[in-house]
Amino acid sequence: MTAAGACVLGSALLAGCASVNEEAGRPVGHAYALLKYPDAAAEPAAEPRADSPYGTYPLEISGSVTYLDETTSLPTSGVLTTGPGPRRGELQVEQYYSGDRFPYETGMVSTGPSDSAAGTLDAITIVNPLDSRVSLQCAVNGGIDLGGTGEPRELTGSCGGGASVSGTVRSEGTRKATWRGKPVELVRTVVDLDVTGVSTGTIHQVNETPKGGSFPLYTALDVDLTAQGIHLTEQLERHVLPRVGD
Repeated sequence: MTAAGACVLGSALLAGCASVNEEAGRPVGHAYALLKYPDAAAEPAAEPRADSPYGTYPLEISGSVTYLDETTSLPTSGVLTTGPGPRRGELQVEQYYSGDRFPYETGMVSTGPSDSAAGTLDAITIVNPLDSRVSLQCAVNGGIDLGGTGEPRELTGSCGGGASVSGTVRSEGTRKATWRGKPVELVRTVVDLDVTGVSTGTIHQVNETPKGGSFPLYTALDVDLTAQGIHLTEQLERHVLPRVGD
């Protein structure tokens, strides 16, 4: 059947074919924004108990995304959730903007063998909050030691769709601080990754993670990515609340 014939056939149900795909071909902009909860259901979950590694922490966020030549400020608040991963010894760490049903970032972390051993980030998914089609899902060979203080290490990994990542992780030392009224020693790590293949670009990430911790209390992220022919850049800073004190 020709397109014209299809239009005639459907005219009894629709006011014409012209309006059926009226948005087709336009920049999608916010059309693919991550789905929100109804306002009444946007309450954050309770914070974790002292005896449990699982729970929810509030976040303070700043930054922007440039996508389809338009720069949009990121939401300024969100939550970090920690829960069991699909395998024993794994922790799933998810980052949400306030009110979102789905995370914009998910990390799979292998927990250390003891309370003093830091977690290892094995895999990560990053989703563009303005267009959920533009995402990056990668697994890193050997993982990224969130508490590593040794020599710089080469990184390699693979991503969904046939892309791959390579780069380095290095430590920039430690510092003493307090968090939630307790002393902590923060390990600062810097990750630089190149993405090649179907998706291309660079990722620069700075983390400050407590020794023995499974997630950073501070993150700075700089992404320059082209996926499915769509280019985006993102700059993000994220603090787990309350902020770390000196």
